[in-house]
Amino acid sequence: GCRLDRVTIEDSIVLSGSSLSDCGRLEGSLIGRSAEIGRAPGPQAAARLMVGDHCRVEMPGEGGAE
Repeated sequence: GCRLDRVTIEDSIVLSGSSLSDCGRLEGSLIGRSAEIGRAPGPQAAARLMVGDHCRVEMPGEGGAE
């Protein structure tokens, strides 16, 4: 199974053993086996990513459309 805590997921696939905690809202996402996604403790100015080969990551923008 998966552990989902304080996260909203829409139109996404979450594979077994994954843990998502305090992530806000995810949509159109594919979360691999045993992945761990969560908010870092304390104030953070930047995201920390560990991304494997042939992956695509889309980060939310700051403010409105440019």
